[in-house]
Amino acid sequence: MTTTYNFDGLLELESDYFDDSLADELEQVIDEILDDFEGFDEFLTASQMSRAVQRNQVLSSQLGWQSHYDAIVRLLAATGCLRPNYSPGWQDLSAAIACWQQRQRLTADGIIGRNTWGRMQSQMRMTQPEGSIPASPRGGITSGIAYEVAAGQEYSPRWRSRRPPGLPASARQASRTGAALPYIEQIARSTGLGQTFVTTVRHLAHTESKGIFARPANIFNILPPSQRQGRPYISAWGVFQFNRDAWRSLAGVSQTAFPWDSTPDEEIARPIRKYAELFSQVTRAGGSPIDAARGIRLWHMRPALYRSYFTSGQRQGFSSAWQRVDQERRIKIDRHLRNAGVL
Repeated sequence: MTTTYNFDGLLELESDYFDDSLADELEQVIDEILDDFEGFDEFLTASQMSRAVQRNQVLSSQLGWQSHYDAIVRLLAATGCLRPNYSPGWQDLSAAIACWQQRQRLTADGIIGRNTWGRMQSQMRMTQPEGSIPASPRGGITSGIAYEVAAGQEYSPRWRSRRPPGLPASARQASRTGAALPYIEQIARSTGLGQTFVTTVRHLAHTESKGIFARPANIFNILPPSQRQGRPYISAWGVFQFNRDAWRSLAGVSQTAFPWDSTPDEEIARPIRKYAELFSQVTRAGGSPIDAARGIRLWHMRPALYRSYFTSGQRQGFSSAWQRVDQERRIKIDRHLRNAGVL
């Protein structure tokens, strides 16, 4: 990872989430859901799905059910509304909730409001105990990850033992180089999306952080504006260098959370879950694994670039859509894919 690449990538990711609000992302028409549950679209129209996703993101924090995300997913799997060993994004979660609500003779709006949450809580106490049905592809070596902090580089090779500006003292410290890569490969492989996905995600982790858990950005600074001396607000942190707003856009994450509030498992599993969602979206729309790998890289640069690429790919094919991406980004992304051995 070069300083130049990291700096550019972080600024692009940070600025995109200020310029393109989460609400803009959620206004996309949702015309696909899980292939395994094609009947879910009879519960929610595209507009109902969009509303369900937005409401669930708000209510997950207001009602406190985001901290019970895994238990909710286990309940949905146990009642046949979600396949086991799958950790859904907001869209798939909302579809599964609508399925569950219909079976409970509740209003099937896909939203976990007070009534639905109360019913779920009572049933979760009656169902199988924690861990009996895996809620995400995090089994085996990824359960309860513990890593050794790098002596003398507690805050990464860049910051060494100096805590970056504004990072809370309670934040986890950094691992040794490459410590996260075996776990990332195991999680990515467990999605069943194939070797191109596994290799792409592993290489992304390497280029972003060299596979270091809890790595702050090289230009990390979240001090108040009056103390930053004109420097930009940069909150990117962790193996995949998600910033504050990118992190909060992920399924199951509170709208007040920061990346460094996560466990080591969550630090890698939640981004991989998002990448799997993007990869599957492209391949379901007729794209190749290479098209999907390019989509992941585009989203990581700027989500708006991915949205344009995906929309164009649906209409004109992904080869044509790729040619519409500006040349500089195409060259950069394809260089990464060649270095990874994907292209």
